[in-house]
Amino acid sequence: MQDLADASTGNQATPRCLHCSEQLVLDELWGWVHDGGEYLCRDRESGEVLCQPATLI
Repeated sequence: MQDLADASTGNQATPRCLHCSEQLVLDELWGWVHDGGEYLCRDRESGEVLCQPATLI
């Protein structure tokens, strides 16, 4: 997993998805994917696959 460094404080930030707030990892082929390896977001309550791709905040 690639962490993003905050240049002003030196703190490490965990990459999160804009749509579902789940943790993201950087895949060499797909770009940003959810930590479980899925490209598309899932609804937190129902688990339904949504049409939004993993998007870095």
